[in-house]
Amino acid sequence: MRRPLCLRASWRPLGVRVAVAVLAGLLPVGAQVLMIDAGSGASPVAAGFTALTPERAWADGEAFGWLAGSAAVSAVDAPVDAEPKLNASSGRRDRPKAYTNALSQDHVEGLGPATLRLAVPAGSYRLWMVIGAAGGSGSEAYRVWDTQIRCGSSRLQTTFPGPHETRAVTLDVVSDGHLDLEFTTRSKWLLNALVAVPSAAWAGVHAEHLAGYEQDITMLPAAVLETWKHQPHVDDTPMPALSAAERERGCVLFHRSYLSCVWPNTVPLRREIDAEVRAFASWGEYEPLTFTIHPLREMQAVRVEFSDLEGPGGALLPARDLDVRYVGYQWVKPNYSSEGVYYRAPDVLLPMPSAVDLRAGENFRVWSTVRVTPGTPDGVYSGRVAVFEGDRRVHELAVRLRVLPIVLEKDQSRTYALYYHHPYTSMSRAPDAFSRGWQRRRAELEHRDMVEHGMQGITLSLWAPAPRDGLWNFNFDSFEQVMELCRQYGFDRPMPVHIPTFATYSQYVKKPMRSHIQGVEVPPPAFFETITDMVRCIERERVLRQWPELLYYPVDEPSTAPDSVAFMVEVLKAIKRVPGVRTYVTADPMHEQFEPMRPYVDIWCCQPFNPDREVIEADMKARPGVEYWCYPNHISGENDHTPVAGARMTYGFGFWRSGFRALIPWIYKADNGNPWNYLDSSTMDFMVRTADDGSPVPVTLWEAFREGIDDGRYVTTLERWIERARAAGREDLVAAASADLRLVSESIAVQTKYKYDGLWDPESFDVFRWLIARRILELQTALAWR
Repeated sequence: MRRPLCLRASWRPLGVRVAVAVLAGLLPVGAQVLMIDAGSGASPVAAGFTALTPERAWADGEAFGWLAGSAAVSAVDAPVDAEPKLNASSGRRDRPKAYTNALSQDHVEGLGPATLRLAVPAGSYRLWMVIGAAGGSGSEAYRVWDTQIRCGSSRLQTTFPGPHETRAVTLDVVSDGHLDLEFTTRSKWLLNALVAVPSAAWAGVHAEHLAGYEQDITMLPAAVLETWKHQPHVDDTPMPALSAAERERGCVLFHRSYLSCVWPNTVPLRREIDAEVRAFASWGEYEPLTFTIHPLREMQAVRVEFSDLEGPGGALLPARDLDVRYVGYQWVKPNYSSEGVYYRAPDVLLPMPSAVDLRAGENFRVWSTVRVTPGTPDGVYSGRVAVFEGDRRVHELAVRLRVLPIVLEKDQSRTYALYYHHPYTSMSRAPDAFSRGWQRRRAELEHRDMVEHGMQGITLSLWAPAPRDGLWNFNFDSFEQVMELCRQYGFDRPMPVHIPTFATYSQYVKKPMRSHIQGVEVPPPAFFETITDMVRCIERERVLRQWPELLYYPVDEPSTAPDSVAFMVEVLKAIKRVPGVRTYVTADPMHEQFEPMRPYVDIWCCQPFNPDREVIEADMKARPGVEYWCYPNHISGENDHTPVAGARMTYGFGFWRSGFRALIPWIYKADNGNPWNYLDSSTMDFMVRTADDGSPVPVTLWEAFREGIDDGRYVTTLERWIERARAAGREDLVAAASADLRLVSESIAVQTKYKYDGLWDPESFDVFRWLIARRILELQTALAWR
């Protein structure tokens, strides 16, 4: 028999069928709430819930049960120990990947169709379900869970990979005395809990009895959260005086540069209210068109409609081609590894729902992206975006996009790449064809997304156990699949490859290597000979299979301790014994402790733009093959997703001014626990999220990367037009355009890290881009390029 668990004292549990007196008026007379906790016969039952086990069959007079003919149903109990554990590698105590409670720790699951019948009085209901926290080890940890539920004409589907993701979902249904929930799947379905609530009582029952469970799923358990500090964003800007028409409307619409974060409580300025949404873009360019709804009251069933944008001669940019999303707020930490402080921040760009309810005073930012197809007639394209509440047209804004007849060029000597956890790893370990296919599709969609955001490469990993009898056992055929996908999407630049230094070290020293090689012991000479043999083995295969150049990456972020540096020197020497290969080291060359490594480092990759441009260019000229790369984690994985302007400056004008040859931040996508809960593990999830179909869900920073890259393309395009003008003998045009480029360069407050401070005003980014674009158009016209 499953044992009951008590809920926290602030919750008032419901019974299996709860009378109106118990709910203190929350339910209509005669209405009932059915509360089910799914699991095994031995797993705990949440207080006020009744157990649903695989053995519970439907019979007349029962409250619920599995109908005859259902495929086999099994149960799993996978509780998570909430106590922090010592991480031997880092030396810190880490919280669990995710927390579970009495509902989420256990579930029922099935590989085939099964029908669960509920006996509830006729009427409309909202079903609340917990689905996730699947747990599992081995191949089950790499399953893609696919739960499809049909109840009458209502449908619900959730698809997600791994053991940690958990969701609270709802489904509106109508009962005729019974509700039959039909479960199907393409892999394996699961259910942790189910509550059937009469629709009229939903708000009260949810607030009183279900919201606490959702807090566990989306934030932290109450006992943990109460030890943290809530530090909400503060905006003391007074609300501008509103007209009677604006108050009657129930909301104001305002436009602010997408580089300025709009927090839940951001107050619009008078000049921003009803401001036109406008932008300009060149052929092939993506450009954001954003505005914000600031509700003055609760709003129901709000939807947004863009019109076509009409240009010269009736040319159209169809509304259907706009990617319309909204900025979702996430509970975040200030830094990915910090603890104890949390707040809600603008973060992920979620697909626009058909309708959404809005809270009074909480902003709802609409983020639409337009792509200008090459060859689109140039000129101004105009349209409208309207906001509806139900069928009532509330208000609208003008939208204007200027299309420029410019083909943007890219400086091919610069590289944009990303650290990347490849889905093919999960694909190779998945237990079934659906999970493998889902991960393959995810990889393809992510590579396409990276290309559309200007990326040209990723980090790679070649792992093998330490050699036996002197022979390495790399799975080069699996690595060939990774490289084939790189070829398909044009990733042909030199790419860093992680090599199994740690596994080899453990074989010779008989203990694991710690993070940042802290306390490393110098291995015997045979260790370094093995490293050389390993690189020779990989290089031989690279040449045979015609892979791009691999940059050998033995250790991530070695410390400045003398033993660490001495170890790195010998490892780098061992790699360099293989003719023609280059090494890649994540270390700051300005730290004098790393000076002994300098003769053996080809690619210095460091977080700041440091050293300065003159030093970099002199070193690269003196030592051909040496390059300086940057992994700008301060605008990627180190913090929340709010340094949007800093990200654009880093990827655009700042990169141009730095002299560095590549940007390669950590990381395209980091999942550490439940990927939609940024608080639940010791390190925060960040960057791109994943939709149920495997497609990428962008965050605001990711879009700013592309905008910065486009700034660089405008600069490169003008530099090349200046050279064309010089070749044509038009020194007058050369002088004017060069003066504008100098103005832009000298306007940059050069920094080693562009984040929040010392940046241009958000509107100035496009002012400087327009200054450059105007000169390109002038040169094109003067030289009769068209």
